[in-house]
Amino acid sequence: MVRQGESAWEAALREVEEEIGVPARLLSPLGAGLPFYAAVTNFSVVPFVAWLPGRNFPYQADPRELKAVIDVGLDRLLDAEAWLEGAHPVPGRHLPVEDTMIWGLTARLLADLLPRISSASPTP
Repeated sequence: MVRQGESAWEAALREVEEEIGVPARLLSPLGAGLPFYAAVTNFSVVPFVAWLPGRNFPYQADPRELKAVIDVGLDRLLDAEAWLEGAHPVPGRHLPVEDTMIWGLTARLLADLLPRISSASPTP
């Protein structure tokens, strides 16, 4: 949630630090997705994309906010054939990842962001 006097980007940095333990100073902004209303939370959401240098960051999920952090490579997220659509095991568009799923609000955010990331990526 954006606090008084805070920009949406500043709120995103604070939330990342609080929810998954990534120090805000390590993140570099790359861009933002389109804002949209999320009825399930009654909030307007602005998704941001940021660069976190290095791999295997020791994420620390705040159990009051989320169950776990799923580290998924961009190549997997951009694989259109990996995404499933239907009612089972979860409704709507979803991506199986090991023993869990990316679905719901996260899948909705990615549905907007991934095509733009893909179109901006250099082709090999």
